[in-house]
Amino acid sequence: METWLIFLPSTATWLYGKFKKCEIVDFWIYKYSRHPQYLGYILWSYGLLIYVGYKDYVRGAFTIPPTLIWLVTTMIIVGVALHEETEMRNKYGKKYEEYCRKTPFMIPLPRSIANTITAPLKLLLKENPRNMKDIIITTVLYTVILIALSYMLILALKL
Repeated sequence: METWLIFLPSTATWLYGKFKKCEIVDFWIYKYSRHPQYLGYILWSYGLLIYVGYKDYVRGAFTIPPTLIWLVTTMIIVGVALHEETEMRNKYGKKYEEYCRKTPFMIPLPRSIANTITAPLKLLLKENPRNMKDIIITTVLYTVILIALSYMLILALKL
C-alpha cells in the first residue's frame, strides 16, 4: 500500500510538468529519483511477490517461479528507463546531464552504495548506456548478476 506514496505523487508531478510544458520534470519527487513511477511499480510488484510466497500452490502444477517473472519484468522496466534516458540525453544534452548528476537513477542511495552497484557497468562500458546495444548489455549484465546472487543465497540458506 505504501508504494502508492511513490507512484501517485510521481504521476501527479509528471502530469503537472507536462501541463506546464516543462522540458525536464526535475521538481518535487523527481528531485529524489529520475524514475519514481517505475520505482513505485517495482516496489508494488515486489510486495505482491512476497505475498504470493506465503500462499500454497496447487501441488504438481507446472509454474514458472514468480521470482523469475518478477526479475525479467523489472529488468525490462530498467531497460525502458535507460532507453528514455538515452532519448532525453539526445534531446536536451547538457541540461539533462546536469539533472542526472544531481538526481539518482531510481533509488536514492548513499554515493558509496550507488558506486558499488554501478561498478560492473562502469568496468564494461565506462559511461552510461548511450544506445540500444549498451542498454541490452546493461540489462543482461545485471540480470546475470542478480540470478547469480540469488543462486548463492539459495545455496547459503540450504547449508
